[in-house]
Amino acid sequence: MALASIISIVGGFGPAVAQEDAAGGTTLTFGVETTLSVSDNYNLAVVAPGTSTLLDTTLSFGYLTETATDRFAFDIDGVLRASDIPGVGGDFRFDDANAALSYSREGANSRISATADYNRVNLDFLDPFELADLSDTDLINSSGTRQSTNARLIFETGTSGPLGFGIELG
Repeated sequence: MALASIISIVGGFGPAVAQEDAAGGTTLTFGVETTLSVSDNYNLAVVAPGTSTLLDTTLSFGYLTETATDRFAFDIDGVLRASDIPGVGGDFRFDDANAALSYSREGANSRISATADYNRVNLDFLDPFELADLSDTDLINSSGTRQSTNARLIFETGTSGPLGFGIELG
């Protein structure tokens, strides 16, 4: 038996869509989302060990600035998690940190963009039905945390002409 309730608050500061002009602007976003989960067999064990309770509060922040030719974005989020799991006990921690950074610039006949992101996930708290994303390296004896980083650089030229080329690294 599982019970879940979700409360979400997302706010932003910046120009309303109808007020935006071609020059762009800056937007800040703040987010808070809380999820309460109660389960009598959280890990899907053959013999249910007892009732597990999780209270996850996701906090997020975003910064976006745009002009007619440039776009810069920075986003971070993470989960404040309080848990009480049979056999493990009570715990309170900051988990599942994410950060993303991107920049792009468009010229008269070219475009360049760069992105980077970081993700750290506590595998103990993944939904058992979402474990299909696991790779072989996630199943080794380790800390139970999966970290990933990605970066990409793209350059394109000839974007407004009949002939162009692009290169992508990452």
